[in-house]
Amino acid sequence: MTDVSDRNFGYLIAYLIPGFLVVTSLGHHSSSVSSWLGLDAQRTPTVGGFLYVTLAAVAAGMVVSALRWLLIDPIQHHTGVSKPELDFRGFGRKHAAFVALAENHYRYAQHYGNLLVALVMNDSPSRMAQPHAPSRK
Repeated sequence: MTDVSDRNFGYLIAYLIPGFLVVTSLGHHSSSVSSWLGLDAQRTPTVGGFLYVTLAAVAAGMVVSALRWLLIDPIQHHTGVSKPELDFRGFGRKHAAFVALAENHYRYAQHYGNLLVALVMNDSPSRMAQPHAPSRK
């Protein structure tokens, strides 16, 4: 197994951390996910639970990233952040620079956008479960 490096750290913060936030939120509503996380006082955390949580966090992180792409990225483009004009004809000799830019800049921006979506997803089930107070007119 390799150590965490600058290459895989970007994926960790862009997908795993926001996905874990969503999985943790699901743990409060699902007994299965709760047992994976070790939230159940009668059960101890297991290696299998760790594997399930990790896989679920990556999957949730991918869903969160797709929602970010669908919802937040268009808003950014309307505020003046333009889509880059990519020309892949000379990509072979510029590949290392492109990867370095993606890992050192884009993954962090992706993390912030994904985390925003994950926080909204994290808060939504608890807001829907709360009874609404009658409006005073």
